Amino acid sequence: MEERRHIQHMSTLARAKYRLYQRAPYWSHLLSTLALIEHDKVPEELAAKGPEYALSYGAATPTAIHVFEENAKDLDDDQYVAFLAHELMHHVTDFFGRVGGKDRHMFNLAQDFVINQTLLASGFKPFPGMSLPQQYGA
Repeated sequence: MEERRHIQHMSTLARAKYRLYQRAPYWSHLLSTLALIEHDKVPEELAAKGPEYALSYGAATPTAIHVFEENAKDLDDDQYVAFLAHELMHHVTDFFGRVGGKDRHMFNLAQDFVINQTLLASGFKPFPGMSLPQQYGA
């Protein structure tokens, strides 16, 4: 009971990180090596790239996972865990080492399809806007 009370008082990001550690302990080391950076909103230079960026919950960079609280605040706890796992999966699948000279937007979308299908097959709760190939007729 004490643990549950403690978890309820954590920030949404801290709670999601804790729950992901419990659910997928094999990812905990990787997650612990990355900075988790909270932003009030999507940075303007990213939002200017298009609506899919302006509405995103966060982004992975080579050394961090960025969370855009203005967009992520409406996710429930299970969706937040899935979103955090999604961003972590960009590191698991070595997005930054594999993208090379490819079109980053198309490579990211293709990787999102693989990541999201993997998460759903693993029992994670879908979050709004989760890209799946079925949405594009695939």
